[in-house]
Amino acid sequence: MIKLYKFSTDRQEYEEISQGTFASPATVRSTPGGTVSAQKLWIRNDNQNNFYTDISLSVPMVDVQGLPSVEIPEAKISVKILSGDEEPTDGEWAGVAANSAQAIQSPLDQNNGNVNRNKIPNLGAVGLADINYYPLWIRIETPSSIRPGDYFFYVKADYTEGNV
Repeated sequence: MIKLYKFSTDRQEYEEISQGTFASPATVRSTPGGTVSAQKLWIRNDNQNNFYTDISLSVPMVDVQGLPSVEIPEAKISVKILSGDEEPTDGEWAGVAANSAQAIQSPLDQNNGNVNRNKIPNLGAVGLADINYYPLWIRIETPSSIRPGDYFFYVKADYTEGNV
């Protein structure tokens, strides 16, 4: 199954944050004056019997079932995703559409690399599971005019699953 992880610098190990469903929301707390933050996460296939292709990661700007219903002001909260090991520059973030339906996709372009930082590799193929960790960055920006409180979002993964 595809899962998301963060890296604990205290314990020097990856910690699963997705519980395998991507349904557990991450929370951003808006503050007076606005907030801009970027967090490095990793995506990984944790099942050596499966491979995953045609992967698409996005952050739907919708109410999350089971959580308090709030109107998410899409024009006010900006969520962007880029792939790569190094934190994206301001220029790279500026070139990314906020709240995109298909922010990160596979397969990785073997001929041109990851120039736009919007690609990750397929996680394996027939006969071979890829269980490596692949880094990505999520950037959240809220302006000072946003109502203080909790806003919820989640990372959605669409993919094609196959048996090794």
